[in-house]
Amino acid sequence: MKFFPEELRFVFGQSRYAGRERFGPLHGCQIEMVHIRTGQVEAVIDGVALDIVAPAMLFVAAARQLEYRYGGDDLSDVFWCQCLGPSIGEGLVSTLRSHNGAMVVSEAASTLFRLGAELPLRISDGMPDFVASLAETLAQELIGRRGGGDRAPKGESRVAVIGRYIEDNLEQVIGMRELSEAFALTPQHINRLFRAAYGVNALDYLWHLRIRRGAFMLRHTGMPISQIAYRNGFKTPNHFSRLIQRQYGLSPRKLRMRDWLGET
Repeated sequence: MKFFPEELRFVFGQSRYAGRERFGPLHGCQIEMVHIRTGQVEAVIDGVALDIVAPAMLFVAAARQLEYRYGGDDLSDVFWCQCLGPSIGEGLVSTLRSHNGAMVVSEAASTLFRLGAELPLRISDGMPDFVASLAETLAQELIGRRGGGDRAPKGESRVAVIGRYIEDNLEQVIGMRELSEAFALTPQHINRLFRAAYGVNALDYLWHLRIRRGAFMLRHTGMPISQIAYRNGFKTPNHFSRLIQRQYGLSPRKLRMRDWLGET
């Protein structure tokens, strides 16, 4: 299936953002693919906010407005592919909107992002059909991976599917038994996949995401600390506070105030 009409044109690039920097808002129809290599971002797509922690990839089709709000202490390093021109149209956005969301990084997509971002200007500007073909291939990879685990039953693609399941269910009770039952794999097999892909076991990966997303919400929302804790799967607010203190050396309240007051 081909996702983009032939008349669409695309541009690739690489950008870096410090904490609390923003890109946008962009108004009107937008189609973008993003690789968040480091840092974290809140992507607001037509008023719907997605909290994303690196490493991750994102497909976006927005009909009205798109904005990226970067956060955290780390510099956010981002590869991006943006669709250009007025010919996007609400019909195309409506067709692609169901694919919106983040997915685990794939080696193939990483290579495509890098290839596009590093194209010399004479090629990028002089060969728009080649750039469009690169964007189409990237969309096929991202949307194909987001579509489900039955397309790629083993290796890196399988760990990507499990990782996406974890990211989409951070506030739920997730343990090795739940993962094993959901994917018909033994806990030992799942942990081998995660250690090979990320250098940590599956539950360490889960808690890393919970802590990072919780810290992001502390810095960029006024949501009560207890609500942030429960929305990210922590057993109690005290449990959340202990892990935030261990990771950042500050209580949740002090971490929030440090960022809001611009202290270092």
